[in-house]
Order: sequence, then C-alpha cells, then structure tokens
Amino acid sequence: TEVGEVFQYEVESPITVARQRSAMIPILSANITGRRVSIYSLNDGRPNPMRGVELVNESDLQLLPGPISVFDGAAYAGDAQIGHIAKGDKRLLAYSVDLDVDVITKPQATSTVTRLKIVDGMIVQTIANTSTVSYAFANKDAKRGRTVIIEQPRMDGWTLTEPKKPLE
Repeated sequence: TEVGEVFQYEVESPITVARQRSAMIPILSANITGRRVSIYSLNDGRPNPMRGVELVNESDLQLLPGPISVFDGAAYAGDAQIGHIAKGDKRLLAYSVDLDVDVITKPQATSTVTRLKIVDGMIVQTIANTSTVSYAFANKDAKRGRTVIIEQPRMDGWTLTEPKKPLE
C-alpha cells in the first residue's frame, strides 16, 4: 500500500522466524507481462545481443531494486537485477546472452570542410563530421523470430539528423 511518498508491503500469511535465525520472504510473487526481445549495445563489445524482456509493472506494487528470476513460460530463463520500477512503468531487463543471434556492425565517419574564412590573418575552417553505424543481424534460431532493440548512445556535442527523432 502507498503511505504518503513511500509504500509498505503486507505479507498475506503469518511467518514465524525462530530466534537467531533468518529467512527470505518473497514480498511479490506474481506474473508480470513482458515482451521477449534481444537488446544490442555497441558499447558492450559483444558479438551477440543480450536476451531480455521489455516489462511493464502492471501489479499494484512498487518493484524495489534487487534480484529477479525470469521465466519463459514454465522454463527458467535466467536471473537479473532490477532497479526501482513504479506501478505502470516500463523497463528493459537483460538476463542472458542471446547466442542464436550474430551481429555485424559497420561504423563510418566522414569529415567535410563546410566553410573557410580569413579572420585577422588566420584561416578559420568549419568542419561537419558525420558518423553512421549500420547493423546487420543473423538469427540462427529458425523456430523463433527476434525483436531486436538497438541501444545507440547519445554523443555529446552531436546532433541526430536521421531519423529526425529517436524512436524511444
């Protein structure tokens, strides 16, 4: 339940812990829907994307940071760490390497002098730098298609030209 700006959890059935003993108590054991994805970030330096899930917290509880177990249907898929996820929030959660998908990247950079002028006897030039990255993915799993999310970091001092706005 929410209490002002914070929240509290109530355990449904009483739990007894003997003196000088400890126990781990699951405070949330519920199904949380998600979309299966593969997540690729060039900064990771891996030849494969990460297996992941795009999840939305549709439960009535705040999800606190900590460990989470991921199940794909009834099968255990992996473990991950989550940050705080409020009710209704959406997050990407990576839990294992997707060895069935190979990635080929092709970065390209060009520089073009766009203006030259002489100011007080000095040559001042303006240069436009363009950086592009092409991605190619090969899925070796013929039974299951993939939705790939590419994480492209923002570069300080650079302006995104294509597409005009990032997708997310």
